[in-house]
Amino acid sequence: MIERITSIIVNMVKSHHELARILEAKKDIAVRMSQVINTMPNQEIPFQGVDAVKVHTLSITKSVTVYLNSLADLEEALSENLTLVMNELSENQDDGE
Repeated sequence: MIERITSIIVNMVKSHHELARILEAKKDIAVRMSQVINTMPNQEIPFQGVDAVKVHTLSITKSVTVYLNSLADLEEALSENLTLVMNELSENQDDGE
């Protein structure tokens, strides 16, 4: 039974590692987009207009929000999986005593 639990934990670790890699890629995109916004001047840009800047700024804000929500989902998934594993280990220890 312990081998089975260990196997499940190893698979969860691999899965969470892949989720972390995806989130890292999203983070890099969000950070780069934020850097681009920070380099923009605070005055009206004549080539696209204020409306275009507002649209792009909203898009960046949405990307950052999606990234943060993804982090929260990852944390929740880790918590749920760890709770299940701890419960299973606790049951096995009770059976062994």
